[in-house]
Amino acid sequence: MLDLKLDAETTPGRANRLWERLTIKEKMILVILDDIWEKLDLEAIGIDPCKGCKVVLVSRQRDLSSCEMGTQKDFGIEVLPEKEAWEIFEKMEADLLKTRIYDL
Repeated sequence: MLDLKLDAETTPGRANRLWERLTIKEKMILVILDDIWEKLDLEAIGIDPCKGCKVVLVSRQRDLSSCEMGTQKDFGIEVLPEKEAWEIFEKMEADLLKTRIYDL
């Protein structure tokens, strides 16, 4: 977690605060941007992948990442078969239920 409040009033102000936090050299930061539907100017929102962070973009539009965003690597992910999706859901729910019982 970045432990950062983006309370500046303008987009450039929030971008500047985010950029300052991401460029601290104490450790490498992984930024995950999920459900991207259109080209995103990373520098305009304060993310510079060359200055102390790695960025993962998740999009259903393969051309968006490879052609428009200039990504280094593209990984195709298929939709899980329904049976496998339910098995994962049931396992995660069972683990959550065990945690709740121990917390009581």
